[in-house]
Amino acid sequence: MIVTFNLRHFREEHLLPWGITAVHPDRFLVSLHAQEPELVREKVLQ
Repeated sequence: MIVTFNLRHFREEHLLPWGITAVHPDRFLVSLHAQEPELVREKVLQ
């Protein structure tokens, strides 16, 4: 997984052969929060 604001330069068809996906930071943080809400909240507030 690549976390980047620049999704247009990491297109799915170029990453697919390596089994990599590009994810916007907002989406990444939301997915982390869904898995570990207390830990993410703690780290964000530090």
